[in-house]
Amino acid sequence: MKIAIYNPFVPVFNNLIDIFPIQKLFLYLFLTTQQRQMPQASYFYKAFGLVFKSCIEHPEFIVEASTDRPDCTINFGEVPVTLTNPDKIGGVYQNKGNQFLLKVENVGRYLIENGNTITIDKMPAATTRETIIFLWASAMAALLHQRGLLIVHGSTVKIGESAVIFSGRSGSGKSTMASAFSSLDNSLMVSDDISAIRINETGVPVVLPGYPMMKLWRDSSDKFGIEWDKTRYIRENVKKMIVNTRDRFYDQEVGLRQVYLLSYKNSGNAEINEVTGYKKLELLTGKIFRKNYLKKGKTSPFDIFDKASKILPSVRLCTVDRQHGMSFFDETIELIKNDLSQSKIL
Repeated sequence: MKIAIYNPFVPVFNNLIDIFPIQKLFLYLFLTTQQRQMPQASYFYKAFGLVFKSCIEHPEFIVEASTDRPDCTINFGEVPVTLTNPDKIGGVYQNKGNQFLLKVENVGRYLIENGNTITIDKMPAATTRETIIFLWASAMAALLHQRGLLIVHGSTVKIGESAVIFSGRSGSGKSTMASAFSSLDNSLMVSDDISAIRINETGVPVVLPGYPMMKLWRDSSDKFGIEWDKTRYIRENVKKMIVNTRDRFYDQEVGLRQVYLLSYKNSGNAEINEVTGYKKLELLTGKIFRKNYLKKGKTSPFDIFDKASKILPSVRLCTVDRQHGMSFFDETIELIKNDLSQSKIL
């Protein structure tokens, strides 16, 4: 079911640029109250193995049949500025029990509770695109952590019958590598930027399908012949574009076989090195997405070392070091292809 909504108060707020600060505050409170009192839309989607009932429409996503029992509900509503006696406080977040509060400047506040509810207190001047970007990244990471999943900062491609994760720091080329390999025969995108892993009923680690979209910089877009569209920037001041991948998206979980950790070096040819032993565990846990959100302590349900140690025995992990720039990209792709062939994945 869809209920079309237009909030006439938002453009009014955006155009009032000469108002005094106190009047602006009262206007903000008025507009947000009006927004909360209006009926909210209901859109249903599936991601990370969960059915979401969302108040926000996502044109890039694959629509799921409506249900009275979604796994997670996303609504606009009032969110506190602070949690009462939080267990952990970070620069933009607070954590208490099964509550997680995320504050994004000029966008709004997100309250994630019990692994099944996300409430968004949106700033009137924030765009829908900005709200979505933080919803499906940082807020979603908090929700998946609450549900006890291991979340790797990386993009996953189904190659043959196996999941391959390309992980690394921001800007290391995760999405670019995933885009290149998902265009090969018998390969499809599984998830971009966030790879959620669980142990299935037979003890096999599997990657859950995320969203049918990815984010690319201009040089990557040009490399793959994707038309650059400024209207699809993730944020007005961030020149990274959202690319729809529905035509090459795999919507089922896939057994994880390989993780590549991407990094740059100053000189020399690209090289791949397999990592074993404790170093393997150390490197993988170092790539947990939004690890700072996690509670500490051995009794915590978020014991990432325990989860990672159960996953790694059946997963190969390698570092990939290469020089920065698209002129070295093809060399790296061929090197990884050869490695995948030797490990009988490709």
